[in-house]
Amino acid sequence: MLKGQKGFSLQELMVIIGIIALLCAMALPAVIGWVPKYKIGSAAREVLGALELARHTAVKRNAAVTVEIDYAQETLRVAAAGEPVRAVRMPAGVDLREPGQGSLGTAVLFNNQGLPNKAGRVVIGRSGGADLERSVRLGAGGTVRIE
Repeated sequence: MLKGQKGFSLQELMVIIGIIALLCAMALPAVIGWVPKYKIGSAAREVLGALELARHTAVKRNAAVTVEIDYAQETLRVAAAGEPVRAVRMPAGVDLREPGQGSLGTAVLFNNQGLPNKAGRVVIGRSGGADLERSVRLGAGGTVRIE
């Protein structure tokens, strides 16, 4: 009667959907574990980008550029001659932490040669936990790297 027709039955499709749902349920905890690490890494790259932008802007404009770090508001602001250049806000669940030793403090000034007035680091970590954190280090020569 239906010898020429090809395809899957409803029962076969339901079995396949069940197998896919089971595999997704098994993979979900691993994916959820990646989210905080990804957010902290992304925030560290944003801080690195803001510091590099400040350095390049100082050289390009031949003027002093300031990076203000607000630990309470979780933001970085880059300004050249009082004019805002860029603002970076940490995502939800990520904190800016001021390390006791070797901190950049609340502001860094890049001169017209792209050299900072101080070297140090900013720590980015997960809200409510110290188990996962990254630090962005600014060297005396203006080099920036994530540790």
